[in-house]
Amino acid sequence: YDPIKGPDRLIKIAREFFRKNENYSLTIAGGGWKDSMIPDGLKTKVFLAGNVSNISELYQKAAVLLFTSYTEGYPNVLVEASVSGTPIVGFEAGDSKLILHEYDLGYNVKNQKEFISLLTHITDTPPSSEKKASAIKKQLKILDFSLTVKEYKEFIAL
Repeated sequence: YDPIKGPDRLIKIAREFFRKNENYSLTIAGGGWKDSMIPDGLKTKVFLAGNVSNISELYQKAAVLLFTSYTEGYPNVLVEASVSGTPIVGFEAGDSKLILHEYDLGYNVKNQKEFISLLTHITDTPPSSEKKASAIKKQLKILDFSLTVKEYKEFIAL
């Protein structure tokens, strides 16, 4: 739990989304959250998982990752989710645009209305297993760290 991660945005989005989508729930992974931070009307829909040792399992089960941060550096959560084939809807923060630019299941949004619209679209028409596999394969090539190392070596050699 950190205010820069946009917990206020997350709660507003969850509240609005659950009004029309009762079959979904929200799992929040990570430390710092307390039950008292969840509004009474959402308590039955929100699960506080705490720190999770096998986060990839959560990504693979998730219908979509909600990225609500106001500011970030290089958000690892987007890399982890994208190489798991998890659809992502998120506000632009830090390198999110760079990470999601080529990811076929990733969407950067500018406001809550756009966020809810994309979230609803993804949950109404989830990507197929084939589309997820294709997105993972493409993202693994794009995020291959050896490319970053090569760029650093070339830069240092100048």
